Amino acid sequence: MQDQEMRERFEKELKDSLRKMEGSIQGHKLESRVTETHKRNVASPHMTNHTWSCKDEEICSKTAINSCGDCISSGRYCVWCKQPDFTQQGEQDAARCDTRSQLETKGCRPDQIISPVSNVSVVEDAPLSESFSQRGSVQLSPQEINLKLRPGLPTTFTVRFKRVEGFPVDLYNSLSSKVILKHDDLPKGVKVTYTPICPHPGPAGDTTGVCEKVGVAKEISFDVTVTTDYCMEKPSIFYIGPQGIEDKLKVTLSTHCDCDCNDRPDTTGCNGKGRLTCGTCSCDGGFVGQKCECEIGVKDESAMKASCRKNGSLTECEGRGDCQCGRCLCHHLEQGGSSYHGAHCECDDEHCEKFQNRLCGGNGKCGCGICSCNEGWEGSACHCAKSDADCRTPGTTSVCSGRGQCECGRCKCDSGYQPPFCIECDSCDDYCVTNKDCIECLAYDNGPLKKTCADSCTSVEHREVTEFTLTKRCKQKDSKNCWMFYSIEQLDSENGTARYRAEVKPIETRECPVLSSSWAPLWAWLSSASSYWCWPKYSSP
Repeated sequence: MQDQEMRERFEKELKDSLRKMEGSIQGHKLESRVTETHKRNVASPHMTNHTWSCKDEEICSKTAINSCGDCISSGRYCVWCKQPDFTQQGEQDAARCDTRSQLETKGCRPDQIISPVSNVSVVEDAPLSESFSQRGSVQLSPQEINLKLRPGLPTTFTVRFKRVEGFPVDLYNSLSSKVILKHDDLPKGVKVTYTPICPHPGPAGDTTGVCEKVGVAKEISFDVTVTTDYCMEKPSIFYIGPQGIEDKLKVTLSTHCDCDCNDRPDTTGCNGKGRLTCGTCSCDGGFVGQKCECEIGVKDESAMKASCRKNGSLTECEGRGDCQCGRCLCHHLEQGGSSYHGAHCECDDEHCEKFQNRLCGGNGKCGCGICSCNEGWEGSACHCAKSDADCRTPGTTSVCSGRGQCECGRCKCDSGYQPPFCIECDSCDDYCVTNKDCIECLAYDNGPLKKTCADSCTSVEHREVTEFTLTKRCKQKDSKNCWMFYSIEQLDSENGTARYRAEVKPIETRECPVLSSSWAPLWAWLSSASSYWCWPKYSSP
């Protein structure tokens, strides 16, 4: 009675689970395989728990798709639309590659979708022997199969085993009630897992399958699931068999990465200048283009293609368009309604900087990857209201001290000057030194700029003081080798010109060289001759 109730409960769970499963896997064969496997388990009073889960989300991650074969190789859920009129003029062929649901949503008819499936073909399947025979006994079935797999999609088949009654004990490497099914070396990228189907199963595993307490003449089975990650250049062979027993299953494995599109001769889809291959045109010699519409003529094809490459690039039209008659016909973007543009399709208007997940912050337009902000907005993503209030030098109306630009409420200072207000410049020349000649000509009417002082020193304001109020103090030698004393500060720049304010001590406060007594006669002569010559004035000792 308990077995009957258990069986009814699991059959109900099975039906509910199957109704919830979406789509199909492995050419719509999954449902029937799961049903039969589950029925075998339900029939056994010693069954294991089964956990059901919904199919994982179907995603086609495609890159560098130029053909149906590229598409099929790029992902387990990638399929190809061979419908000739599926793509629009200028649209890249990669648009034909997507998940089944996406292609159907975009208008591809179900009978025009190419989706290779995995298949299992049995080469040899002799029945299991009931008793030992000198002519040979069969304890493992099948004996040989061919697997043709779609990369990424798992395929499951069943292996049956039964110990032959009366089989000589000494032919076994070991005699045990435990049956361990295992495989030899696998090709690269191939994975095999085992699910035991028996009254006393071990856990499912990716190296072995185990059934405990297996009696003589008791049939057990294993579900064997094989998955390959890559397309294989040629078939590979591996063997599966019970440990310690000579019986083996030969598995010949190949991959299904080609597209059988059942193409028929077409004279219109390619303008009579090529043939349709899975919905795309393979043009005859002398013709190129999406529909073979461009005749090359006498122009060398390589030269024509070279004109579609930017700055010597190896990629035509930046990979975003088709080179037709030496000109790039740009593709449509996969998202949005716009197209790539530019002489080499180098631009698009949908990949500018975003702010708060909005292109150009919603306050500008994207043009060739750069945001052009609307009036009143600024910033690389047009994310700042245009205002210089936070960039004004304290106590003034000057923006960034005239030595920078206000961007998003912060000063972007000219070279060398430091934020926040572009006042300090650690790497700039010392303006005590750079303004020395102007101080001498303005305050003492002397020096190398004396004749041009009015024009050369308009950026320097000065006044004579006895005590300094400015913090930067300067001590520089003038043209007469005397020490001048002044203080100076940098004012806000105007129209890119630096401006300064200086405080200068009176001329008599300069410190000039003192002559010794032996130079007194010469000093007297120089002083008397000063009305005739322009000599430096020295203090008499």
